Amino acid sequence: MTKVELFEKTRLDKVLSLKIEDLGISPKVEETLRVNDITNIEELCFNRKTEVLSLVNIGEHAITELVQVLADLGLTFMSKSSRK
Repeated sequence: MTKVELFEKTRLDKVLSLKIEDLGISPKVEETLRVNDITNIEELCFNRKTEVLSLVNIGEHAITELVQVLADLGLTFMSKSSRK
């Protein structure tokens, strides 16, 4: 593994381990994620957008907020083809 690859892996590991409460999202969205056992970025982005949208109290506004947070971190929700 090159130094660049190691740096990227380390950066990604740090980003994925970020806690939901450290993201600055609205309290209602934060609480909804926590109640559904989504406590960090890894757990959030390893869900499909439609799965998160199906959670109680998560609507289009919340999804837009979460998509933006993930985008700011260089991440997205899992795509349909990524998980079988």
